[in-house]
Amino acid sequence: MRSAIRPVLLASAALAAWGCARSGAEGPKVPTASLMARGIAGLELDDRVLADAGLRAGGEGSVWLTRTWFVRGVADYSRLYPLAGQCPEEHECSSHEWTFGSMFGMELSLDKRTSAVGWFAMGSGLRFYEKVDRSGFVSPNASSKARGWDIARLEAGWDGRWNHGRAGMMMSWSLGCFMTRTSSDGRSLPDTCLDEFMPYVSFGVGVRGGFEL
Repeated sequence: MRSAIRPVLLASAALAAWGCARSGAEGPKVPTASLMARGIAGLELDDRVLADAGLRAGGEGSVWLTRTWFVRGVADYSRLYPLAGQCPEEHECSSHEWTFGSMFGMELSLDKRTSAVGWFAMGSGLRFYEKVDRSGFVSPNASSKARGWDIARLEAGWDGRWNHGRAGMMMSWSLGCFMTRTSSDGRSLPDTCLDEFMPYVSFGVGVRGGFEL
C-alpha cells in the first residue's frame, strides 16, 4: 500500500517545489488557477457492492472566479483492498475504480502572516467500479462492473501557500448509488439508484500539493 501512494507524495512535493521556485522571493498572490496532485486513504462502504479500504491517487484543476470562490474538476484512480469477510477463503479478489467530478467551493485566509488558507467544496460526479474474483475453480475470473453517480461530494482542507506553490491536508466524503451493474456472464444486477435505493458512502483523508498561476 505504501508503494501505491509514494508516487503521489513525490508528485505533490515536486509540483509545490516547482511553484515556489517560479516566483523567487515574491509572496503569494490571489491565484487565478491551480493544478494539484493528491493522494487519499479511506473506506468505501456499501452492503452489496463496496466494502473496501482504498488508496486513491489523482489530480485536480481549479479556476478562481473571485478572490474567494472557485470551480474545480477532479479525476482519481483508486486501488481497493477487501475488508475481512468480503473475499471468500482461498480466493484472490481485487477491485479498482475511476472517479470524476466537478465542484464549486470557497477559500478563506486563516493566517495572513503565513498565507495559510482553508477551503471547502461541494459537487457531484461519476464512478466506474470493477471487482475481479480469481478463485481458480469454477469461475477463475468472475467479475462485476458498476457505473455509479456521486450524488453529493464534499471536500475540505487546509493549504499552506509559498509563492506559486501550495500543499496541505484534505478530507473527502461522497454519497451515491449505482445506475448500472453487470456480472461477468452479462447478467444485469439490481440498480441501487432506482430498483433498490442502497447508497454507497466513501470517505477518506489525504494530502495534496501543486502550483498556482
